[in-house]
Amino acid sequence: MRRSGLDAGVGVRDSKAPHGGHPTLTPQAWAILIVQVQSGRYDR
Repeated sequence: MRRSGLDAGVGVRDSKAPHGGHPTLTPQAWAILIVQVQSGRYDR
């Protein structure tokens, strides 16, 4: 996953599938996502 800071939020893309979707998250949503990833919420 790669991120890019934008005026309107944080652009995110899958670096292994760069032609897929490119969602933009608000800074608050980005921070929540980071906390969830770090806590293991998305571990399989």
